[in-house]
Amino acid sequence: MRRLFGSTIIRTAVVAALVAAVVAFPLGVLANHQFTDVPNSYTFHGDIDHVYDARITNGCSATKYCPEDNVTRGQMAAFLERTGGRVTSDDGFGALTGTPTTTASVTIRAGNVTGGTAFVLLQATGYAYTSGNDETSCNAGCRAVLRIYQGASPVSTYGATVMQNTSATIQELGSLTVSTVVAIPTGVNTTFDLKQYEDLGAGTLYAVTTFVATYFPFGGTGGNPLASGADQPVVVTEVAPTTTK
Repeated sequence: MRRLFGSTIIRTAVVAALVAAVVAFPLGVLANHQFTDVPNSYTFHGDIDHVYDARITNGCSATKYCPEDNVTRGQMAAFLERTGGRVTSDDGFGALTGTPTTTASVTIRAGNVTGGTAFVLLQATGYAYTSGNDETSCNAGCRAVLRIYQGASPVSTYGATVMQNTSATIQELGSLTVSTVVAIPTGVNTTFDLKQYEDLGAGTLYAVTTFVATYFPFGGTGGNPLASGADQPVVVTEVAPTTTK
């Protein structure tokens, strides 16, 4: 009887401890971090985490995802529309001065639901050229530069080309390219500007560019940078100054 009585006491203490733990830490908190019906052990927890972070879905309520519910054709259309890529572009042309000047702008919206984070790939390509043959002001070299801005802040590295006057019968020409990946909020319009300028030499230079923005809902590992810390924006391409003819 003593051993049984002792075992009963131990079991009672264990049950009391479990009850206290459940009261102090509700199961929803222990099992998940977004939806009460999607525990961390759920097979598709990671996938649901990613689509929620990108606001492809908000769930079926403020606290539930309803992972076993059927999806209507209307809901499917909404999910596909938020997930599918979006692209926009603008062409730029202008003379280069010593001050960064906006020659092209793009505005893009990542999905239609606010509160999440997605990605935009920004790419600018083109070429710069001297105003005519024998640009003597570029005898020591003139450099044309591209850079991408969001508001007053640059979000890319530099794309540049150096042109040096080497012949009285040749018009100097150099290619330009720069690209970067930026994390942006979902459901709102975000605008980026392509700015160009001349930071070396005093020649008369012009540039022709195409500026493209493409939306992607996920990063390199399927994650979301701001909500889950899985990925960070990275610079895809950096073009160092080069001499071309």
